Amino acid sequence: MDTGPQHVPITTADAPFDDPTDSVDLVIRTADRVDFFVLSALLSLQSPSSFFRQVLPGNIDTEERDGFPVLKVEEDSDTFRTILLFCYPYVAPETRMESVQKFRAVGVALDKYRMDRAMERFVQVVLASSMISEQPLRVFAVAVANGWKKLGEAAARNILATPFSQAISDVEELNEISARNFHRLEEYHMRCGKAAQIQKAPHYAALLRGHAWLTDTYFQLVNTKLLSEPWPQVALDDHIIDQTIFASTKECGGEWNEFAGSQIRRFGKIVAEEIGRRVSKVRLDVEWPNKHHNEKDGTWDLIKIRKVFEMKSRSPLRSPPCNLFGSIARGGAKLRKFNRQKPNHYKSL
Repeated sequence: MDTGPQHVPITTADAPFDDPTDSVDLVIRTADRVDFFVLSALLSLQSPSSFFRQVLPGNIDTEERDGFPVLKVEEDSDTFRTILLFCYPYVAPETRMESVQKFRAVGVALDKYRMDRAMERFVQVVLASSMISEQPLRVFAVAVANGWKKLGEAAARNILATPFSQAISDVEELNEISARNFHRLEEYHMRCGKAAQIQKAPHYAALLRGHAWLTDTYFQLVNTKLLSEPWPQVALDDHIIDQTIFASTKECGGEWNEFAGSQIRRFGKIVAEEIGRRVSKVRLDVEWPNKHHNEKDGTWDLIKIRKVFEMKSRSPLRSPPCNLFGSIARGGAKLRKFNRQKPNHYKSL
């Protein structure tokens, strides 16, 4: 008995793509034979190079359903439903992009059909997903292979949260990128570690000399960890903060002991922001492909992608007794702001 695709019953997609009376003009039939009733103009909304601007010439006879032409696509219904939800401006995507397989399938299809506006929404959903922080290497590989620069750079930054040797695993997606691009990812990780290092400014030497806990404990621990994990949250690492609190209370004593923890953590947040700023300036130097461009005439090669179709159819900062933070405040914009906000009895800081 023949159980091929042509013998699978045709079904209708779930809402909002199930109503032939809802101002639609096209039926899209997926590889698993699910029909979606759509308004074709939305498929090319804010996408001047969209393939769907070329589709359904008036002089081509197509298969019809309920009086509408049927367009067959290679993607399955789950993939194409997500694509359509990205296209419809009044419908928020109902699914989270947590699967690398679906991430690839949807992205490749949006790219293939040159659906620019939908691609922008897709990128924002991926950037907000847990997938890019939990599986950054896989996302990086897929993004680089497909020329998705914004996603590739974001994934590479997430890889910084883990020592490179631990971040790398034997995942299938690495087959999609070159050894050169993998090496450049490793170099990027190393350069970020160096760029994030906290250096002792010469004009602060006299101030810091009496506060070994800050230089010999906090900065030293942070710098060491940054070499392997050039990630802003290192500045707020619990182990580093605990050791710094212990060292500072042992050295300063007095009333500082009462608020050392909260103030060191606040200082850590400032350091974290600076680390993030420095790392953001490091360039990810990989080779980004451009798969759809016609090298001969500079136009989008719609002919090549057309073949995929079968047309049928976010309290002030307190200082330790030595006025250390108050002194540092005069040297940086962040802490100067805190200094201006202090009560009168702190204004001398």
